Amino acid sequence: MMFPKVNRDSLNALTSADYADMKSKLGLKELRPGKDGYSTDPVIGANYDEFIANPYLNYPDPLVTFDGKKVKNSKMWFG
Repeated sequence: MMFPKVNRDSLNALTSADYADMKSKLGLKELRPGKDGYSTDPVIGANYDEFIANPYLNYPDPLVTFDGKKVKNSKMWFG
């Protein structure tokens, strides 16, 4: 369903005004470009290197509690 051009123009104007208002409220002057899968620029290019993508290389043992005790049963796990 297509809306009349007048309505689309009005919606675009409202959207632009809302966007500008939100940037002002957040104190933003400009936004950096988002990630782009087609760009060769490393700053905005998508990352396909799993080593770089995963900042958490040493996963904690899920069967050790935060205070270092070994989990021995379901009561400890869910308790």
